[in-house]
Amino acid sequence: MPAFGLTEPFSYIVIVGSTAIIWSLLTLAIRIFLRTKINGPFGWDDVACCVATFLGVLYSTICLTQVGFGLGRHSEDVTPSMIRTSRILGWINSMIYNCGLSCSTLSMCFLIARVCEVQKRKVRFIHGVAFTTTLFGLATILATALQCRLPKPWDISRPRHCLDLWALYATTSAVFSALELANMLAATFVVWRLHMPLCPKIQVVALFALRLLILAPQIIRL
Repeated sequence: MPAFGLTEPFSYIVIVGSTAIIWSLLTLAIRIFLRTKINGPFGWDDVACCVATFLGVLYSTICLTQVGFGLGRHSEDVTPSMIRTSRILGWINSMIYNCGLSCSTLSMCFLIARVCEVQKRKVRFIHGVAFTTTLFGLATILATALQCRLPKPWDISRPRHCLDLWALYATTSAVFSALELANMLAATFVVWRLHMPLCPKIQVVALFALRLLILAPQIIRL
């Protein structure tokens, strides 16, 4: 992207970040339209989805801001003050990421609970997943906030004074993946028990399974 003064690799950050913002806002607009005009009412699953989308857009926006502070360039090419600012933004963004991921998982929990509200046992299971998601989300945000020794918890240049970030990210990805899988299995069980033709059942299960695509960026992030 030389026309914009950007070269590899941070041109990719700009492309992916901008695309993520546009795509997130577009899909949210479609969801809000469907809920308000076709198959309402607006529920807690939609509220959680709106919050998750806002946090996702904020995450991508901060990533784009970090490009101006040297993200994607070698440390020799940027000043110490730019590196410090970029690390602070990255530290804040990690907490936003965990919060957004939690809200995204909660949105799916509330949606499944909404579908099977008359099946008390399944609703209790989904509420348990939602409760676990909330607790773990708060725990990961706290762990990230205190990932390195105060008063500079964002300074990852001192590994001896920081948590094992690989272990933190790996644990976060593994637990959120397990929660997504639990939601997927619960949704599949609910749909499979419905009295409807096999083909529509498979289609609905496949749509719920698309949620598992969220595992890809988690793995890439590691």
